[in-house]
Amino acid sequence: MERYSLELAIKQLDLNGYDLIHCHDFMTARAMSRSKPPGTPLIVSLHNFKYHEAKVTREFYDKTRSEQQYIKIEEYLGAISGDSVAVPCQWLKNQLIQIGVSPPNIQVIPYGIVKEPFVQSEKNSSKKDRHQIPKIILCPARLVPVKGHRYLIEALSKLHREREDFHYLLAGEGPEQKALEQLAGELGVASAISFLGKRHDIPHLMNHSDIIVLPSLHDTFPLVILEGQFSAKPILAANAGGIKEIISDGADGMLIPPADSEALAEKLRLLLDDDAIRLQLGRRALDKAMNHRDIRFHLDMLERLYQQCTAQKRLSHHFSAGPDPDLEILNQIDP
Repeated sequence: MERYSLELAIKQLDLNGYDLIHCHDFMTARAMSRSKPPGTPLIVSLHNFKYHEAKVTREFYDKTRSEQQYIKIEEYLGAISGDSVAVPCQWLKNQLIQIGVSPPNIQVIPYGIVKEPFVQSEKNSSKKDRHQIPKIILCPARLVPVKGHRYLIEALSKLHREREDFHYLLAGEGPEQKALEQLAGELGVASAISFLGKRHDIPHLMNHSDIIVLPSLHDTFPLVILEGQFSAKPILAANAGGIKEIISDGADGMLIPPADSEALAEKLRLLLDDDAIRLQLGRRALDKAMNHRDIRFHLDMLERLYQQCTAQKRLSHHFSAGPDPDLEILNQIDP
C-alpha cells in the first residue's frame, strides 16, 4: 500500500525536465521506475540491507519467515529497478550479488563527509592526561537494539569493578533508553554513564572525547566512524557489515566481534591504559580520513556515475540490473 501511494504521489509531479533521477531506498526506486518518463536514467542508492539486519536482530524483533522473505524480495526488486545501483561498500555489493543482482551494475561509492566541523588542532590533545581528568568514552548512536549498547554497558561494568578513570557518554535517543538505564543500574555502572539524549553538537562531543565506540550488531558504512576519524580519535567498533572497510584493525582503529562484551572490555582496557597507542590510532585515523573520506572524493565518484548513466541513456522505461529473478534464491531464508 505504501509503495502504491508513493507511485500516485510521484505521478502528480512533472519529471520531464530532468536528465537523471536518483533514489535512495528500494521502495522509492520501485515506485519511481514505474512512474518516471521512459527515457530518463534512474540511479538507485542503497544504504542498508534490511534482510541481514532482520537476521541479526531476531532476538529483539520476532519476524516471521514470510516477513523475512518479503524484505528480501523487496530489496531485490528495488535494486533491479534502476540503470545502476550505488552502494557505499563491497560488503553491501556482495549481499546484493547473493540475492541475484548482477555485479556489473553495482557501483561501490564510499561515503564522504564535510570534514571542517570535526578537524581540530592537537593543542588540547593531552590536556586530560596532564590534569588527570577521567577519560571520556563516547558512543553516538540511536538507542535501538541493533546498535549493541547492551554489550557496551556489560563491558563497562567489568571495567568499573577495577577502575574509575573513565566516563561513558551515550549520545542518542530511542526506545531502548529505559531498558539500558535499568541494565546499567543492575550492573552497578550507572554512575559512570550519562545518557545525553539527542544532540546537535556531535563534533564538539567528539573533539572532547578520548575514545569513540560503536558496538553495532549490524551496520553498513556508518558515518559516525568517518566523523570520529576526522576528529583524530581512536575508534573501537564491532566488525559488522562494511565497518572493516573503514577501519584497519590495529592500524587506525580496533575491531571486535559483534555481541562480545569480553572482547570489548579488553580493548577498552588497552586504550585506557596506553596513551601512546590511543593517540597513534587517532592520528592514523585522521590521515586515512583526509586521504579517502573527504566529501569531494564521494562527489567525484558520484558525478562520474551520473555522466556514465546519462551518456548511455536508454530508450526503454525499465532496465533490469540482472536476469529474471532466481526464485530459489529469493525464497531461501537463512537459518
